[in-house]
Amino acid sequence: MSVTKVATEQEFTELLKKDGLLVAHFMADWAPQCGQMNDVITELGKQLELKDVRFCIVPAEDLSEVSLKYKIAAVPTFLLLRGGQVVERVEGANAADLTNKVKTQAAKASLVSCTPTASTPEQDLNTRLKKLINSSKCMLFMKGSPDAPRCGFSRTTIELLNKLEADYSSFDILSDEEVRQGLKTYSNWPTYPQSHSGLAFTSSVNCVLKHALVLICVAMKNRERECKAVLHNHNTDEQYCCLYYSYAHQMDKILYIDGELVGGLDILREMDASGELSSMLPKKQKLEDRLKMLINKAPLMVFMKGDREAPRCGFSKTMIGILNDTGLPYETFDILTDEEVRQGLKTFSNWPTYPQVYVKGELVGGLDIIKELQTSGELMGTLKGE
Repeated sequence: MSVTKVATEQEFTELLKKDGLLVAHFMADWAPQCGQMNDVITELGKQLELKDVRFCIVPAEDLSEVSLKYKIAAVPTFLLLRGGQVVERVEGANAADLTNKVKTQAAKASLVSCTPTASTPEQDLNTRLKKLINSSKCMLFMKGSPDAPRCGFSRTTIELLNKLEADYSSFDILSDEEVRQGLKTYSNWPTYPQSHSGLAFTSSVNCVLKHALVLICVAMKNRERECKAVLHNHNTDEQYCCLYYSYAHQMDKILYIDGELVGGLDILREMDASGELSSMLPKKQKLEDRLKMLINKAPLMVFMKGDREAPRCGFSKTMIGILNDTGLPYETFDILTDEEVRQGLKTFSNWPTYPQVYVKGELVGGLDIIKELQTSGELMGTLKGE
């Protein structure tokens, strides 16, 4: 999908009214990094998996009122919006972070884009929930997003996962009431009070007692004797309701690992204290490990601007021409789609420019080196790793 250039505040307002995910790049012509990030979103717009995502460029200084409304303090800044609401935010020229967040939000949209009618079988909702739970190895259901949690429990959970360097995805339950309510039934996880006014629930004392006991037992990992002792000391309707209300508001923030329910914040805290949680969580891959994996992805690996079908600079185009003439198989990585790799590989390899050619995980060099090897007749042997 092409990138829309926004000229007026009205045009931006019209874009917000349309369904689906909108990625808005607040930029300025004088900032060179904004031009680089424009290339990134142009490439993202070409990806089939992001065909339903809309991208736009917003001149931050010309549309100052829009920038003020969304608290744009620097360029480039990216807002990911759905239904006029900001669901993610990326500040700076961080192509890797932007790419990950766009793909995560696009995947969520594809799972919840079809609103079921009243006649939709319950099985259809369960299928959607199962796909959503298994869309990431570690999936957190929360209020808001990791960058903008919408409640204290969600914020604390995010802080805990980040402290443990967990690699996780999240789903904002405030964006889909059907998922929010359906997930509680699907997971057999306690729910919010269904009917109340302040803390004066219409439920009977026995009902409140039952739910409160269940919630506390879950939070305390079924230490039933302690739970009953707590309940025994609270003998009024209002106290039961307070107890229920306090725990129920934590139960909407739940974590799944490999599709299996782990629990809410209290359980995560207890597991963290015991050392269990860290070993269960998938970890974010360190940049050095990721770079090692990428340079060894194929026996002959090229890091360039663009790809072999569409080089994005003259040096990369020349490099592809030389490699194609050899007839050797090779793979490419587009550094314009991942700023973290683009900058990190320069330091990792101690080579400041692109393209870069690797053979069996070892750096050969850039275009000048390849040309020299071609002239000396050593190119084929070097690219084969002989």
